[in-house]
Amino acid sequence: MILFDEGKLRPVSFVEFSALLTGKLTNILVVINSENYGVGKNYMIRLEKEDLAPGNAAVPAKAGGMSVARFNKRFSCLVA
Repeated sequence: MILFDEGKLRPVSFVEFSALLTGKLTNILVVINSENYGVGKNYMIRLEKEDLAPGNAAVPAKAGGMSVARFNKRFSCLVA
């Protein structure tokens, strides 16, 4: 994830957003009509349903270091 922090874009892991004791994520307010949000959304990688179709999942699965079957099982809930 990226955020605009003190005037600069900064990558942030989800671990930074979670409370160490509970493991629950902290709410982060996002201004979705801001230029920063628009730029971030345009540059992020988003899975589409066709990415999980036979023949299309091999490249992202390899990038993720997993088999096509594991990739589809892991990410199919995101595009359903």
